[in-house]
Amino acid sequence: MSKVLRALEEEVKDEGRREGSLEAMRVAAKKLQLKGMSIEEIAEITGLPKEEIRKLGGPN
Repeated sequence: MSKVLRALEEEVKDEGRREGSLEAMRVAAKKLQLKGMSIEEIAEITGLPKEEIRKLGGPN
């Protein structure tokens, strides 16, 4: 495989890992909301923006 194709393959894999990590943070944030944790606390813990946490549709 050429160097360009290998570099592209690694870039795609890295993007997939980032997306997977982000999705895991969203799932965790939703669970924390359901447990009654504040949006501010969830944002601090997960690093997600408060607006994104609000869009998850939890009770807060």
